[in-house]
Amino acid sequence: MIESNLVTGYRLLGHTDKVKCLAFHPKGLSLASGSRDKTVRIWDIKKRSSIIFEGHKDDGWFPSVNCVAFHPHKNLVASGSQEKLIKLWSLET
Repeated sequence: MIESNLVTGYRLLGHTDKVKCLAFHPKGLSLASGSRDKTVRIWDIKKRSSIIFEGHKDDGWFPSVNCVAFHPHKNLVASGSQEKLIKLWSLET
């Protein structure tokens, strides 16, 4: 079943290497993406803009952010990387 309120056809440009993972915010207003460029981006779907979190390092082989997840009740995003590290990012402004 396809819901009529889904956003379709948008291109969110900004990562400089392959996107490895995506996660929608529980309320559906934001999208987190992780990339081989070692960044996490939090996208405002309506504005098609993003904030960037940097801090994952190059492990020498295939550097990348491999997973991202929103906390269901707090303004946090977790990311896991090839460097065997989990980072928590605050979305509080």
